[in-house]
Amino acid sequence: MATKSPLVVQELLNRCIDFLALSRYYTRDFVSCSLVARSWVDASQANLFRAPSFLDLDDDTVNAIPAFYRALTTNPALARYVRELTLPPSLPHDLSKINFTRLERLSITVKYSVSDGLGRLLSLPTLRYVSITTTTVPFSHFINAWSLCSPTIQHLELWCQKGVGDAPLSEVDTGRTVLIPLKSFSLDYTCDLDFDLTLPQSVFFPFDFSTVKALAVVVHEEIPWSLIPRSEVESLVIYSPVSADAAPDLDLSSFPKLTNLRIDCHDFILSNILEILSTISASQRVHTISLVFGEDLDSYPELCDALDTVLSSLPTTPLPCVELEVDDCTEELKDSFTKLISKNMLRVVPYFENEDEAEGDLWWRRIIDRL
Repeated sequence: MATKSPLVVQELLNRCIDFLALSRYYTRDFVSCSLVARSWVDASQANLFRAPSFLDLDDDTVNAIPAFYRALTTNPALARYVRELTLPPSLPHDLSKINFTRLERLSITVKYSVSDGLGRLLSLPTLRYVSITTTTVPFSHFINAWSLCSPTIQHLELWCQKGVGDAPLSEVDTGRTVLIPLKSFSLDYTCDLDFDLTLPQSVFFPFDFSTVKALAVVVHEEIPWSLIPRSEVESLVIYSPVSADAAPDLDLSSFPKLTNLRIDCHDFILSNILEILSTISASQRVHTISLVFGEDLDSYPELCDALDTVLSSLPTTPLPCVELEVDDCTEELKDSFTKLISKNMLRVVPYFENEDEAEGDLWWRRIIDRL
């Protein structure tokens, strides 16, 4: 009896095709695979359309957007493969009207105005992760889009540079009676987030932040803590401030359930890092502290000595694992942290500067995927 090829088994064939995603030319490879045989089509198309990204507006991206739209309108069944969608500043070709039946992640940049299409995308019943970047549009202009948000949204990332702005009072709804509970929230802002106190907060954000377990925030002199309750936060990411000498408005002892802490130290001055770490209390159970430097710490003996002293004397029980993300993971670096080494607290890991391999992004994604 002749031996059958493993590729006759559909599950094995699908898995082999999945591995093509590791190739830098995966788009071209998946297109080629879809033309081989009928049994190759489903797995190839599933990978090809799983996570289309149109963020970079170069010539290839501009041409890819109408091609993507034509493919979905010509064959609407392809929309079921789309799980993640990253869109440029304007919604092109009425993509929001496509019936995305399994879309889970949406990332979009809003640059000029908030279109009706954004509200339609936010209302998709399968949506779980939403990331919105706005550089010129104030948050008050999102009111109508927020009112359509799907109750399935659990993870929200916001990057705002324009502030709240004046709310169009004639069009304002009083807000949801039942807010959408979030599991994670990431806030990056370079503007004033003072809300109109004459309006309920649910008008601007129809979300329940009291349920947030993973929080990422940029440290400024004034963080909008009225928007972000801290009682349930277990994982916290602290991004470096725009102004390095800004006094951090952050008390880690106000996070009673904190277990994972990550600090981007690139633009922090040493005194602010030490000030933040010194607010950890004895009642907390912090398991991991990750400090991201990126550069070679061997040239900064005073910094190493200060961190070694503060981290090794934290009042928590048991003591946390301290991870240092640096360019050069040398034995000489470990010799600069003798106190941490003596207590078996130190772990040195490589820093990835390439955004496609950014350890910080992977760390955050692993955290929220476990929620």
